[in-house]
Amino acid sequence: MRTLAVIGLGLIGGSFARAGKAAGMRVIGVDSCEQTLKQALTVLDEVSTEVAASTQADEILIATPVGTFGDIFTKLEDSLEERTTVFDAGSCKRQVIELATDILGDKVRRFVPSHPIAGGEDSGFLSSSAELFQGRNTIVCPANADLDAVERTHLAWRRVGAQTTEMSAEEHDEIFATVSHLPHILSFALVESIRAHPQKDIMLKYAAGGFRDFTRIAASHPTMWSDICQQNGDDILAAIADFRVQLAELETAIKSADGDFLENKFAAARDLRRTWRKTLED
Repeated sequence: MRTLAVIGLGLIGGSFARAGKAAGMRVIGVDSCEQTLKQALTVLDEVSTEVAASTQADEILIATPVGTFGDIFTKLEDSLEERTTVFDAGSCKRQVIELATDILGDKVRRFVPSHPIAGGEDSGFLSSSAELFQGRNTIVCPANADLDAVERTHLAWRRVGAQTTEMSAEEHDEIFATVSHLPHILSFALVESIRAHPQKDIMLKYAAGGFRDFTRIAASHPTMWSDICQQNGDDILAAIADFRVQLAELETAIKSADGDFLENKFAAARDLRRTWRKTLED
């Protein structure tokens, strides 16, 4: 029986741990929160607050906020065995690879950066599900890893139901700055603008479906998203700049009451959204 260790038992880590257990693995859960460990012990084989407990595993998933990775790599470095594959679930990759290279040294060849495209606004082990990754995409960035570690990482994600794709860390960070990081920032910003408004109570009283849908992701974990913004700042700032261009065009059209421009813009956006949605359904 192969052993899996999961460091960080929130939504992503907890779901991976549950799925690993359902797939017949022995699973060790590591988390700094005692309450989380009590919840996880009803499902997993072993729990611990110590990262060192994970080094007996064949596979280690790091599923904590990316700002904690440096400390985790440092704790893994001395006792990481040659047979062990380490992979992560972080939403940005370039700085994580640089950090792993600096801390792990030669052992970085057993570290494979990865990113499951799955999640939700709820966090914590109790929100996790063994089915979370079924049919979802996971990005694998081989970086400095050896072929065996890369293959084992693909297999680990496929074991929990994910479909895997490879890309470079640079491509990953640029893409997700636009399709993931920017939407979260916009959602946080809209909610914050209402929170700071003197009429916020009456605004929220009449907020309905559009506000609910647009701001769902503003309920996401604040520490995780603060870390992402710091780790992938350059690409996020570039995405914000591109978005400002579109916003400025709409602002100009609204000021000049240019209905044709607005209608064409909205129609083009609607068509792309419908096309994208259809690809998901297919």
